[in-house]
Amino acid sequence: MPGDAATSSSATHDLYIHVIEREQDPKASGQTRGLPAFQKIAEAIAPYVTPYPRYWKNPSDSVAREFYRWVPDGKEPAVTTLTVIIGRIKPGAEPNVARIFAESDAGPLPA
Repeated sequence: MPGDAATSSSATHDLYIHVIEREQDPKASGQTRGLPAFQKIAEAIAPYVTPYPRYWKNPSDSVAREFYRWVPDGKEPAVTTLTVIIGRIKPGAEPNVARIFAESDAGPLPA
C-alpha cells in the first residue's frame, strides 16, 4: 500500500492483532483508506474476526495505545506511525484473514 512501510497480522489463542506501520500519519499525507474501503475489509473478515472489546462502537475502540517504548542508546528508530488493531479471531481462521488482507494490499489505495 502506498504510504505504508509494513502491515502484519498475528494471533494467539483467540486474540487477533493487526499492526499497520506507516512512514507518515495517514491524516497528514491524505492517504487514508476511507470508510468505504475499511467497511469492505471489515465485512470480509467479519466471519473470522470480531471486535475487542465487546462494547466496540467504531474502529477507534479497537486501536491499542502505546504506553511504553525502549530504544537503545544512539539508535533512533525510523519515523513511523503505528496503528495496532485488536480483535478476537476464530481458531484456524488465520489463512482466510491473511488471504483477505493480501488481496486488499495488492490493490490500489482508494482515492
